[in-house]
Amino acid sequence: NAYWYDGSGYVIENNLMRGKGYWLKFNQSQNITIPVVTSNSISINVNQGWNLIGSLHNEVAVSNVVSNPPNIIVTPFYGYDKRYYQASSLKVGKGYWVKTNQAGTLILSLLIKSNFSNQFEISTKELPYIIFIAEDGFEQKLYFTSAPLNYDFELPPIPPQGSFDVRFANNSFVTDLNDQAKEVLIQSNTRNVKVFANGLDFKISSLSGNYENDVIVESGNEKVLNINLSHKLIVQPILNKLEFKLMQNFPNPFNSQTRINFSLPKDEFVQLKLFNILGEEVKILLNDKKTKGYHSVDLNISDLPSGTYIYQLKAGNFIENKKLIFIK
Repeated sequence: NAYWYDGSGYVIENNLMRGKGYWLKFNQSQNITIPVVTSNSISINVNQGWNLIGSLHNEVAVSNVVSNPPNIIVTPFYGYDKRYYQASSLKVGKGYWVKTNQAGTLILSLLIKSNFSNQFEISTKELPYIIFIAEDGFEQKLYFTSAPLNYDFELPPIPPQGSFDVRFANNSFVTDLNDQAKEVLIQSNTRNVKVFANGLDFKISSLSGNYENDVIVESGNEKVLNINLSHKLIVQPILNKLEFKLMQNFPNPFNSQTRINFSLPKDEFVQLKLFNILGEEVKILLNDKKTKGYHSVDLNISDLPSGTYIYQLKAGNFIENKKLIFIK
C-alpha cells in the first residue's frame, strides 16, 4: 500500500503523484521501479503544517529549495531510515517531511541557490541522551538540555503502524533538563527494546502495562524493556544522589489514575497519605517498609469528589507534602 499524509492523518493512495511523498509498505524486501520525469526544477504546493514531499530525478541539496512566499519553512527537512533524521539533501526516490507556517509553494531546483541550509543548525553533540533500540536495529535518541529551547524540536507525524518511532509526548526529540518526569511514546514492531543512557542516569516506568519495578538505567549502561507495540513510558532524569524526596505526581491534573514517585537514601518505613484541602485524611496509600532507591505508587481516587488534595510522605524524620488536582 502507498500512504499519503493529508494534513490530519494517513490515507491510502492508488496513484503516485509527482511532487508528493508517500510511505510504501511491502510484505518483504524487494526492488521496485518508479518512472521519473526529467526536469531541472519542480514546484510543489504545500499546506500550513507538515507536508510530505517528493524530489527530482537528481539529488537536490536543501540549499536549492526556495519558498513562495519566502521564509515559510520552519523546520529542517526530515527523511526516514530506521528513524527520522535531518536531511542535507533530497535524494532520488525518497520522500521528505517539512513544516511550513502557511500555505505556499516550494521550488526544488538544480539551478537555484538559497541560504536555507544555514537556517536550522541543531547541535546535540554534547547533550545527555537516552537511546531506544529495537531488535531489528531501528533506533531513536532523545536529548535533554539545560539551555533555553529557542528552537522547535518537533518531529514529523508518527509513521504508519508497524514503523519504529520514539518521541516525547509533545512530539519533540529534545526537552528541558530537570528532575520532572517526561512522557515518552514508543511505536515498535518488536516487543523487546534496548535502552542505553549517556551522560545521565534515568528512571523508567511504564504507563502502558506494568513493570514489576521501575527500571534504573545508569549512564554507560543498558537495559532491555518488554513493551507493547504502542507504548507509553515515563522517563525521569536522575540529577542528584539518592535523597529523601517526594516528586510531583504525573499526570497532574488527572481524571482517572496518576503516579506518585519518591526516593529513599536508605531502607526506611514509609507512610504515604492523602488529605483533602481541609487537612482531613482520606486515604492511606502506603504503610510499609521500603528499600533504598526509587519507588512509585499508582493512585486511583475515582471514588472521591473532584478537587485539590494534599499527599504526604513520611519516612523516618522526613516529611514532605505536595498538591494534586483530581478532575472527574
